[in-house]
Amino acid sequence: MIYSQKNQLSEINDSLFPNDNLKNYNTSQYPFSRILKSIFNVNNLDDLHNEVNSLNDFNADLGKDSESHYHKIFYKEIKKTDSELRNVWELFLENEVIKHFSCENSIVVQKLPNIRIHIPKGLAVKRWHCDSDQDHKHPLGEINSVIPLTKMFDTNSIWRESSPGKGDFKPFNLKVGEIIYWNGNTCIHGNKTNLSSKTRISFDFRVFPRNEYNKYIANPDNIQNSTATMGTKFIVGAYYKEIFKK
Repeated sequence: MIYSQKNQLSEINDSLFPNDNLKNYNTSQYPFSRILKSIFNVNNLDDLHNEVNSLNDFNADLGKDSESHYHKIFYKEIKKTDSELRNVWELFLENEVIKHFSCENSIVVQKLPNIRIHIPKGLAVKRWHCDSDQDHKHPLGEINSVIPLTKMFDTNSIWRESSPGKGDFKPFNLKVGEIIYWNGNTCIHGNKTNLSSKTRISFDFRVFPRNEYNKYIANPDNIQNSTATMGTKFIVGAYYKEIFKK
């Protein structure tokens, strides 16, 4: 669970957000949970596990941990440019996320979010990691964000260390209507077996401050880097899009 960290990894992302940055948003204006209940055809997202027949799709390793029936429904829907889910997501980035980075005239942000479904007795994401490690290959300088769509607590949450190499793992305790920015780029994090009776569903995505992105693409070797699962390049127009302050 504990990985060796280079000193440079500790310095880059800790200087961006040395502490967790918790924000709130209006769930009536950005009704992600309502939309998911509709497309999943369930009354309560945290009871989704009652519709699941097998743990196999919720305990898979890297590259196979987003292939359940519900993952596929979500990704199909959010890739539709005219879907309610996609439209609400775009508005959320343009109106809310950009405000959380007040010193930036624009930000580079992950184009579409990931969904995590952590059912009782499941793991959601099996491998403990930091995003910039050799398996995940994310650029240094990214800032992670989590949006809980059900209550996140104890073993159904993400466990992470407070700074790279510290090993003091604790869970996020978050509720619907909150969004947190944190250093998942160089801090080890992962999931424990969900021993609660509730499913955790959340979005996660990355923000790349424009000056950090500029440093990244200044090295021509970096534009060849791509995601471990889909091979999408870490550049604007592929994995990222740029959002401008209005």
